[in-house]
Amino acid sequence: MKKILMSVYVLLLTTSSGIGQKNRPVYSAGPAILIPTYSQIKSPGLGFGLKVDFKPHKKLSFVSDIGINAFNGDIVNQFTNKIVKGLIIMPVLAGVKWSASKNLYFAGLAGVAFGLENAGTNFSLSPGMGYLLKFGGKRMADLGLRLTGVLPKTSIPENTFLEKGGYSFLSLRLAYQF
Repeated sequence: MKKILMSVYVLLLTTSSGIGQKNRPVYSAGPAILIPTYSQIKSPGLGFGLKVDFKPHKKLSFVSDIGINAFNGDIVNQFTNKIVKGLIIMPVLAGVKWSASKNLYFAGLAGVAFGLENAGTNFSLSPGMGYLLKFGGKRMADLGLRLTGVLPKTSIPENTFLEKGGYSFLSLRLAYQF
């Protein structure tokens, strides 16, 4: 739990450092639909995330992202054929975002996926893309698609693939920028 709280603290500290500067951080929050790309995770999931963008350059942004992702339903352990009920992870990621046009962007993030239920804590990579939708004045919605890969680590044989890592999922997120 201390690692999780420390990660959240570092995330907020590093992204809020630009508040007094000309380019203020842009925050976005919203739900996500999670589509597993690993065959042993049978059902889709739901998530919620908070993203902070600090834009020091017209085309380049530094991004921090934290979320909660939950898969309900049966997950089959391929090594023991035991069934695990559900999975919850909390990815804490940071990286860069490049704006290809006014509305289209591509991002690459890396960090740690903390296992909260039936999962281990593993390194994670997450490339993605998104589109900013303008509605009413300066309000924006961020429609993003991202592949989150939880990388495998060396572990004891008795651990499940969820504890060892080596699985991935797509997330489709609709977030409100503020």
